[in-house]
Amino acid sequence: MKTNDIVINKIINWLEAEDKSYEWLAEQLDVSKGLVGFKRRLYFKIGTY
Repeated sequence: MKTNDIVINKIINWLEAEDKSYEWLAEQLDVSKGLVGFKRRLYFKIGTY
């Protein structure tokens, strides 16, 4: 597993545990949702799009 995959999985797990969405994360980071580069992966893992 690549380092990026490990980090993304940790973030996804954290977002799930905190009941947060990738939109929330993008807002907190003050970046567009498109820059949160694992949007598609989040959709498939937790159904958030």
